[in-house]
Amino acid sequence: MTHVFALMLYVGGNLIEPPMYFYKIETCNYYARETVRRYGLSDNSKHFGTAYCVPKYIKLEEFKVY
Repeated sequence: MTHVFALMLYVGGNLIEPPMYFYKIETCNYYARETVRRYGLSDNSKHFGTAYCVPKYIKLEEFKVY
């Protein structure tokens, strides 16, 4: 088990599963920022995206970590 950062991505208010996991917060934040850049100014809430990183404690053998 180890601590990682999970990228939580919501599009149209729905969580996209499963989250991506990263060893470094800087990498996770980069993907969070770049993922929603395209949708950030949309007036249509169906396509509006939000992304952020949260710490998680996971089993490495069960998930791919970048």
